[in-house]
Parts: sequence; structure tokens; C-alpha cells
Amino acid sequence: MEHLRIHLKSIKLQGVQTYIQSVNIIFNTEEKNINKIQRLILTKIKKEYNFQVKAIIKTKEQILDTYKKIPFKNTDASKTLITFLSEPINPKEATKLLELYKSNTEEIIITKDTIYLHCPNGYGKTKLSNPLIEKKLKTSATTRNIKTIRKIIELSK
Repeated sequence: MEHLRIHLKSIKLQGVQTYIQSVNIIFNTEEKNINKIQRLILTKIKKEYNFQVKAIIKTKEQILDTYKKIPFKNTDASKTLITFLSEPINPKEATKLLELYKSNTEEIIITKDTIYLHCPNGYGKTKLSNPLIEKKLKTSATTRNIKTIRKIIELSK
């Protein structure tokens, strides 16, 4: 992760921090165009590590707003997850597609760019994995539990 932080600083990102090995990157930048930031990051990773990755960039305001809207109250933070989508989707259609994979104990709420998921038996046991979500909704996605979201919010202050 240290090498990644150094490489990202070289493309004019400031205050670059990473959190755990799932490549949660927190940074500041003067650049306002998120697509441009994304291209810079992906190009740098391709150049330095010679592999193609996907990236979903959210502002701290977007993450905080999404966090505040968690519909599941008083649930275990390790079993409540947020999936950020790279593109807006139709929530009704997405719900129809994903409900088929939900167990009796799981809850799923879908908005145009976010999926809220509560998995009382653990994320490792759900069929609603990130790869399934990407495949069924035909978009890139990244899923984080509430503990991770809280830490990202804390680090972004």
C-alpha cells in the first residue's frame, strides 16, 4: 500500500491514505472532475503495476450522505453493507433481479446508485456478493461493511 500511496501522490493527489488491503483510498485534490481523477488513477495503476482495475470514486459528502441513509437500524455493523455502484440503475428492475438471490433472513434496499444489504448470517454466506451484483446489474460495484464505511468517514475528516 505504501508504493500505491507514493504513486498516487505523484499525480497531484494530496493527503493520500489507504485503509486495509481492499484498496480504500482517501485523498484530497483540487481537481473537481471525478472522471478525470478516475482516469488519472487508473492510468497510473496500469503504468506502475501493469494491470487494469476498476475504480469507484465518491466524495466524502456522498459517502457520509449514503451512510446517514442506512435503512437498517440497530444491526451488527459487520453484517450491514453498502454497495456503491459506478452508474445509476433502475431500482425497481434491480430489486426484481436481486430479490431472487436473497435469503429469508436478508434485507436489501436499492436506490439509483446504492444497495443497502443486511446479512444476519454474514456476508460470506450470502449469494448477494459483489460479483453477482455486477453481473446481474451490468455495472461495476464495490461493497463495504459499515465498520469500514465508518473508518473511511473518520479518515476523511
